[in-house]
Amino acid sequence: MPVHLRKRKLANGSWSLYLDMYIDGRRHYENLNIHLPKERNKQGEYRRMAEEVRATRELEIQSAPHGYIPSFKKDASFIDFFDELTKTKHKTWSTTLYQLRQFTSADISFKRINGKWLDEFQEFLLERVCPNTANAYLHKIKASLNVALKEGIINANPCEMIDIVKTQPSERTYRTFE
Repeated sequence: MPVHLRKRKLANGSWSLYLDMYIDGRRHYENLNIHLPKERNKQGEYRRMAEEVRATRELEIQSAPHGYIPSFKKDASFIDFFDELTKTKHKTWSTTLYQLRQFTSADISFKRINGKWLDEFQEFLLERVCPNTANAYLHKIKASLNVALKEGIINANPCEMIDIVKTQPSERTYRTFE
């Protein structure tokens, strides 16, 4: 399962770096969008950066079958991850993100999200919004953690350890024509 750093010559004479990976009997390529300048004395920093990406990918590939999650994934920002998901989702994701930012004064990593943190967040929400809205926000958190689970960032969804507040029937009034 080696990961090789390769370069491809571009039309303008510079070089583009990419990863060549062989995973489960199939070859994969990942363009790094790192372009080496023509001057050799300026290429060292770009090569070091590309080598770090290569080493990270190799660690990911080797650790995946054993259920090990590298620390750089666990240390990733949950807020940034949620923000990326929000860009493709419904408006309620944006309001959930707003509440997350209100609750956490600093950035929070995936490894700090557990049942206790989620219970505290639920209590925070119940002080500010009605139970039905808190339920909707917590289900957005649960859905985002399911995405993180599928992407191999976490081993289990901590939302499974808490009881999310139940929705309550709301009274609706309808206007009729008379």
